[in-house]
Amino acid sequence: MKRMSLSTTKALFRPIEVEIDGEVLTVRPVDRDVQRQLIELDEAQRAGDIDVPYKRLELLLGPHPKLSKLDIRDATALTEYIIRKLYTPSPADMEEEKKASAPGETPTSQ
Repeated sequence: MKRMSLSTTKALFRPIEVEIDGEVLTVRPVDRDVQRQLIELDEAQRAGDIDVPYKRLELLLGPHPKLSKLDIRDATALTEYIIRKLYTPSPADMEEEKKASAPGETPTSQ
């Protein structure tokens, strides 16, 4: 029988990186807590919080002085790009997953 074995020390997909004015920032791992915070930010935006686009970026990329200086349209576009990449892995990532032949699958003996 086979089982799935997942190592949290080795990422299955490549990190998502963005570049702002020549500086590369890496998107932090998105776990359940980060997802909850993103949902809370959506609710805050509906309630009228105008800082939400910047708070989303800080949540995803960590605090950085360049983030608060972005034009609102750039902040929104950057967030949309990151979210799209989170939920739609690149073809290269999908190839890596296929090569792993069912991530972490190992045969077990009975």
